[in-house]
Amino acid sequence: MPAEHLVRAAIPQARETGVAVGGLVRANHIGRLGHYAELATAEGLISLVCAGGFGFTGARAAPFGGRDRLLDTNSFCMGFPAGREAPVIIDFATTSARHGCASVNRETGSRWSDALSSGRPANPR
Repeated sequence: MPAEHLVRAAIPQARETGVAVGGLVRANHIGRLGHYAELATAEGLISLVCAGGFGFTGARAAPFGGRDRLLDTNSFCMGFPAGREAPVIIDFATTSARHGCASVNRETGSRWSDALSSGRPANPR
């Protein structure tokens, strides 16, 4: 997996210089970002992992209160080693549901749960 390869290649660089920065393009879906933060924290390193951009599919999410899809999901994750304790992994999604959930709902005709809907029509400001 390209993202895991990138993180594993960055770890020695971070140890040697104190910081490592890497990027992927045209990587499509790379899975749960927390996995990559866990790789770094297991080596005693702090990590910041970001994913997003419009890729091949275009905007997939409407901003809060909006009607039109203007944003991508742009998830991000931070990882902090904690010595003998479990590392602190903070893994954020910036939408209330994954893009895959929306696709499945659309294809199967399923309804959104109340937890994923404001319960009112979108009201762009």
